[in-house]
Amino acid sequence: MLLRHPGKSASQTLSQGQRRTFVQGFALLGAGGLIAPDLLVGVCGLLGVAVFGAILLFRIWLYLCGLRESRVAAAPELASTDEDGDWPVYTLLIALKDEADTAAQLAAAIRALDYPQARLDLKLLIETGDEATAFALRRQVWPEGSELLTVPPGLPRTKPRALNYGLARAKGEFVVVYDAEDRPHPEQLKAAVRAFRMAGQDLACLQAPLVGEGGDG
Repeated sequence: MLLRHPGKSASQTLSQGQRRTFVQGFALLGAGGLIAPDLLVGVCGLLGVAVFGAILLFRIWLYLCGLRESRVAAAPELASTDEDGDWPVYTLLIALKDEADTAAQLAAAIRALDYPQARLDLKLLIETGDEATAFALRRQVWPEGSELLTVPPGLPRTKPRALNYGLARAKGEFVVVYDAEDRPHPEQLKAAVRAFRMAGQDLACLQAPLVGEGGDG
């Protein structure tokens, strides 16, 4: 990313113009605090209320959008797409680190997915040196064509780095990210495909409902 699109890299934080703007802004705040501290406090209070209100409205808007997408995903006219069998390749990215104990549960959850196994592009991503997790994963049964990928040594050893490594090797039209302990609903991938096809090009991402251990959903 840094070499191809330096402007989009996280290694570059603030531009020179942004730094100057922040410095000038803080200088004005400091001068205002010396000249009219009561006025400055009042203005900051109003700005805080405005920001809080904007965040609240944004959250309400996201909630309403979620309700709309849920209705689209549950629309009865989408329930009959199984007949044509035209399911796209779906990439599953799962980053694991010291997760030997969850390997059996994860494999069972993946096998339980109601999706053509030949259309699953499963990438199991582990860190270099995590032999216990690699051994546990190799003992499980996975869909044909699944790959156990070892992320090359490097820093930082984080989940986003591992997922980026897997994403560069993804073959699917759609991509889903799971954690080692996840137990996705068997119909989740098909529901996602239907929602994407119904919404068109404007929809780029879906969030599945999350239910903690012991929940009813």
